[in-house]
Amino acid sequence: MAIEADQVVGSIMAGYDGHRGWISRIATLQSHRQKGIGEALIHEAERRLAGLGCIKINLQIVASNSTVLGF
Repeated sequence: MAIEADQVVGSIMAGYDGHRGWISRIATLQSHRQKGIGEALIHEAERRLAGLGCIKINLQIVASNSTVLGF
């Protein structure tokens, strides 16, 4: 979770089933996009999953969410 001035400005949901990791949700407030928050959340999720022994991560993207495809 990314917090600024006691407000949640970004969040990520990741999991590990013992075989592979999953990132199924990531969001930042629209007012806080393009500031590196999403990238920092991804890197932290990757670091934590690696700490659990996870070497493969799948990212789930909704096909209609064209904004995230470039990300």
